[in-house]
Amino acid sequence: MNLNEFQLNIFSGDFGLPSIHRDSLLAIAYCSLAGIKQIKINLRDDLYYSKLPSLSTELNERIEGVQNVIDYFETTQYNTEFVKRNGQHQFDFLSYKCLFDSRLEPCLLYLHWYDEENYNENISCWYAKKAPFPTNFLLPRLLRKEYIGKLEKRFPIKILEDDNRAKLIEKKVIADAILCLNSLSTRLENRPYLFGSKPTKIDAYLYTYLALLSRLPVKKEMIRAHIRSSPHLQQYLNRIDQMDYLKQFSANSNGVSSPSANDIIHHDSYLTIKWTDVLFSGAIAAMLMVYYAFSIGIISTSDQNDDDDEGEELQQQEQQQEQQKSEN
Repeated sequence: MNLNEFQLNIFSGDFGLPSIHRDSLLAIAYCSLAGIKQIKINLRDDLYYSKLPSLSTELNERIEGVQNVIDYFETTQYNTEFVKRNGQHQFDFLSYKCLFDSRLEPCLLYLHWYDEENYNENISCWYAKKAPFPTNFLLPRLLRKEYIGKLEKRFPIKILEDDNRAKLIEKKVIADAILCLNSLSTRLENRPYLFGSKPTKIDAYLYTYLALLSRLPVKKEMIRAHIRSSPHLQQYLNRIDQMDYLKQFSANSNGVSSPSANDIIHHDSYLTIKWTDVLFSGAIAAMLMVYYAFSIGIISTSDQNDDDDEGEELQQQEQQQEQQKSEN
């Protein structure tokens, strides 16, 4: 790694996005909007093994997690104008972030992970295709369990115990998201970014939500269609798409960078082989094979019991024969 060069490791993307993993997309959006130079984008497929996104610095430090990556750039003041540490800006940032977390995040979790039809036909397939064997069997299920738990914590027991809870949750998250999107569209009517003529940190958060909600195909199209029908939201997305790092991914490239981007983007398709990883993969594969054998009846506890019974009968017969011989 050259001096003053960073390596940003993110989970690889699709559908014209550098990443389909929200934290990874937020990290690259932040770096783009902050104008941070000398970053090598490393697309990884090992989300199960590594805590992505992560940042490798010129001092060989490794910073893991999107919030830690953002904090690193803010504390080292790579772009003081972008950070803006005055009290009013911090209050506005926290207000908008709270709005996104309460109105847009539940909708994203529902459409992509809670909706079983969409999960089976889209989300699980994308992650299974990206992740290496054998984690491609485990990763989507583990993420879905985590995100469903996160979404359901927002609703009272009365709704969660209702037979129609999926419909009640859907109605709530869709309505809240539409109200939020309408408010954002109005605010962006006369300004290019949320806080004026220049982007700030909160724009990275908003871009991440809008990009994932509008570009990843889903079974329920209401929110996706709503964003695409808003000229202000579409112009906002297109404006940020043209910034460094993000512009390397065109809307029609299925997440593959253009040839001119080879100097800053590297797709790491293969993991560094470690014996611990090999043993772990072998153990997982063996467990899956045993589970599959039990599930289709190749192995069953009754067969084992029958074998044990037959062995005991043979032993009893042999003992009886020996007794008869001794008596004779």
